[in-house]
Formats: sequence, C-alpha cells, structure tokens
Amino acid sequence: MGELIAEAELRDMVCLEDEGSSEHIIFRGSHDCLEGIKYDFRFGGRFLKAVHGEREVTVDQFPPGETSSFAVQPGETVFVLSQERLQLPRDIKAELSHKRKLAHEGVLVMGGFCVDPLYRGVLIFGIHNISSEPFILEPGKKLIAAQFYRLDESEIDPDARAPEPMNSFPRDIVRSIQRFAGASTRAIDRKLIELEAAVAAMREDLRQREEWFDDMKDIVTGLQTSIHDLTGTIQAEREQRLAGEDRLSKAVVSVGERAHSLDTRMKIIYAVSAVIFVVVSGVIIFLMVEGIKSLGSEDSDARAATPQSTTATPANSP
Repeated sequence: MGELIAEAELRDMVCLEDEGSSEHIIFRGSHDCLEGIKYDFRFGGRFLKAVHGEREVTVDQFPPGETSSFAVQPGETVFVLSQERLQLPRDIKAELSHKRKLAHEGVLVMGGFCVDPLYRGVLIFGIHNISSEPFILEPGKKLIAAQFYRLDESEIDPDARAPEPMNSFPRDIVRSIQRFAGASTRAIDRKLIELEAAVAAMREDLRQREEWFDDMKDIVTGLQTSIHDLTGTIQAEREQRLAGEDRLSKAVVSVGERAHSLDTRMKIIYAVSAVIFVVVSGVIIFLMVEGIKSLGSEDSDARAATPQSTTATPANSP
C-alpha cells in the first residue's frame, strides 16, 4: 500500500507553473486545492461534447454567458481534461475518489481511480449527469480528489514501464463521443406520451378488474347461498334417513325375534314328530313281529297234522 503523503509534504510537491523541479509531481496546480491529505483536481476548460462533433473544444471559444454550449445536459456524458498535469516518480502512486458535493448535485465522475508510478500527463474524466437539471462546466471547478502514496522498496518494480502519457483526448473517445449524447427534448416528450398511454391502459385495466371483481363477488355470494341451501337439504335428508334406518332396524329386530320364536316352535314340532314316529314305528314293528310269530305257529300245526293222514291211508287199503 505504501506510506500516505501528508499535507505538509504534499504542498511542497505542488508546482503552480507548467514546469518545475524534480521534487514536484503536480504542475499547474494550486495550494487552494489541498484539503488535508487530499488534492482536488480541477476542470481545465477543454472538453468533448457530442453536440460539437468529434473535436476537442474549450470554454474560451464561446461568448461569455453562453453556458449551454458547455453544460452537461440530463442523461448526457461529457469528457473533460484536468487543469493539472501529473509527473509521478517510480515510487509514488495516486488513488482517486469522488467528491461528495458533485454526487449531491447528481453528477457522476467516471474514469480510472488509480494513477500508476511514472505516469506523465493530464487526467481524463467522464462527467455524467443523472439529475434533471443541466450541470455547468466551469473552468477551475473541482472534480475529483487524489491521495498520494510513497511505495516501499519491496513494492517498487525496477522494470516497470511508464504508462502512456496523455495530454489530449484519445482518438477512440473522440470517435465514440456521439454515443454519449443526452436524451433530446423530443425523445423525452415521446417517452412521456408513451408513459401517459401506459398509465391510461393501467387505469382501464384496473377498472375492468374492479368490474370483474364485483361480478365475481356476486357469483361467490350466490354460490355461498346455494351451498347453504344445499347443506340444509342434505342435513334434512340425513335426518330423515337416520329416522328411516331406525324404523328399519326395529322392524328387522322384530322379524328376527319372530323368526327365533318360529324356529323354537319348529324344533318342538320336530321333536314331537320324532317321538310319535318312534312310537308308531315301534308299534308297527311289534305288530309285525307278533303277526310273524302267529303265522309261524299256524304253519307248525299244519305240518304236524299232515303225516298222520298219510300213515292212515295204507291201513285201509286191501
């Protein structure tokens, strides 16, 4: 990081002229730009603006009071060169930071924020206006702050090459300046018309949505009423069915009791019938046995009588 150079030492490094000694690192400077440990770089009057084409212009080219020619319009970016010129030795670098006051005015300063050792030349910045009011570029206006650091021996590169020196705008920025033009009034008006149309469309859509919501609210209310009525009907039907099921249950119980009684009676009848059948069968069997016995006795008597008749016949023969 290196050692920060304090105000007392930094003051001795500021040269008020374009040329100075080897101890100076800031030329065409001013001690009024020293603020503690910082030095504020100023606008030097040279700038690039799209309305002036691909060429560098200066504030001195315009009549006094004609500030619109070098004002940064809302949405526009203008490139400027610093009043000061730097000539850094091998062991000193600079780090840049925004000015809070410019940020409060809606202005952004764009560019690199580190100046390497051995750089020689002016600083180039892009001034972009994000506010709704023009920003007047006044020569001598403070644009960006810088802090300077002396590097340790271990941080110094003895083989480092010096950055390319710049004392005017690079050709690539000059060729591309038209891309940084601010929005024209006509374009803004067109955007406003488009925005108004979009707002009107949103209002109409909102109105239609409100109507749809009212219709849907009525539909939902009707559905709620229908659901309530249907719920009541279902509840009544349920109660009726429960009552019918109760009567059916009682009837089933009654039929069951009657069936049980009938079954008991049938069992008694079957038992009595069985007894009667057994008794009748016994009587029939008894009678049959007695009949058989009687027939057997008669047959025996008949057989006994038959031999006697046969024997008597020969006795009567001659």
